[in-house]
Amino acid sequence: MFQTVIFLSEQDSAIKINFDILETNLINIVILLTILFFVGKDFLSSTLLSRQNLIINEIKSSEEKLSKAIERLGEAENQSTQANIIYQEISSKALGEKISSLKEDYLETQQKIKRQCDTSFSLMNVRKLEVLTEIKDDITANAIYNVVKDLETNLSAADHERLINERINLIKGLS
Repeated sequence: MFQTVIFLSEQDSAIKINFDILETNLINIVILLTILFFVGKDFLSSTLLSRQNLIINEIKSSEEKLSKAIERLGEAENQSTQANIIYQEISSKALGEKISSLKEDYLETQQKIKRQCDTSFSLMNVRKLEVLTEIKDDITANAIYNVVKDLETNLSAADHERLINERINLIKGLS
């Protein structure tokens, strides 16, 4: 059987490989793998061992990085929780201050409106008194005008003199 794979040529005295696929392919592959195994065993085992060590070191490094990342994630979650608590406290304080400020503004505005209303009512009362005084003055002026006109037309000179003397005597009697 070995003679079918490798044979000595009688003419050349050289070793030749038989390339007939159906007869020798399987045998050639087995021989090739055996040679590779025995020749490359040391090289392949050292390469595979160094590769295995490198992979193990990378896995350990990745596990350490993962544990550190998990630890930092926990810290970040704690910080996030604390930040949310602080945010809620600030929000509630701000809301309370805003409500207080709005109440103060409301009371201040209410007082301003009351003062303006009081001022307006006072101005209206003053104006009302002024209008009443003007009406009274107009009525008095019209009455005097009508009396004077009536006296000028209906009062004789003697009656006029008599009225003046009566008034003078009345004024003398008061003093």
